[in-house]
Amino acid sequence: MKPVINHPIPQDIDFREWMLSMPVVTLDLETYWDDQYSLSKMTMLEYVQDPRFKIQGIGIRIDYPHLDKYGEQKYYRDVNEAVAVLKSLNKWVMVGQNTKFDGYCLHYHHDVHAT
Repeated sequence: MKPVINHPIPQDIDFREWMLSMPVVTLDLETYWDDQYSLSKMTMLEYVQDPRFKIQGIGIRIDYPHLDKYGEQKYYRDVNEAVAVLKSLNKWVMVGQNTKFDGYCLHYHHDVHAT
């Protein structure tokens, strides 16, 4: 599945100002793994698309720097609840330890995309 960019970065404004005008979402996905099924033995695409793949929980923190409002981190064991929170945001910026992995997991399995 090829990602689609619905909101290209505007070329006529300051990138930092544009990015900080929306919520900043810090994510950390916890996924199932075992000795034979891990990112050290598979590519990221193989791992995420494997039938054994499962998101076991998601840590989310939502900050609104443009409003000087900073959130608390919440851990969701119910992945559907976490996905609903993310889908309720209009445009947002994603931050994380491994954004490529977390972003692809959310894209491939839940059709969730940061701006």
